[in-house]
Amino acid sequence: MNKYVNEINNDVLLNRYNNINPAILKNGEFFVIEKPSFKKIDSVAYLWSPKVVRKANNLTPVFKTKIYCSYAYYGFFKPLFSEVLSFLTDEHETEVNCVIITKSPETTDDLNKEKEALNAGYHVAEATFYWEDNSV
Repeated sequence: MNKYVNEINNDVLLNRYNNINPAILKNGEFFVIEKPSFKKIDSVAYLWSPKVVRKANNLTPVFKTKIYCSYAYYGFFKPLFSEVLSFLTDEHETEVNCVIITKSPETTDDLNKEKEALNAGYHVAEATFYWEDNSV
């Protein structure tokens, strides 16, 4: 068992995929971005050249968590959407519909804060799951 990977079954992953939008912070504003297809959820880095779909509105933070994202090269932070979704807890699953990577490694010091994870092939980041209220 790998302590850096949260195993979830495909049905749970599909449900989260269908109900949660990825977003980014750009120029001080939040934007929902295009998801990779479900078939590519565990093979495509969704933050690499993100395509903005629309501005995110009325975000309320619900759950913040440390996440581990595998890497092929330590200098590129390219999380998979499946990895991010796997760190959502069951208790918060129905309370969120948007997720943003709120902290990611940017410097060597950031990478070295958790050397064990880095040496095991994982970047350490932080994801914040939000409720986006589109009714307002």
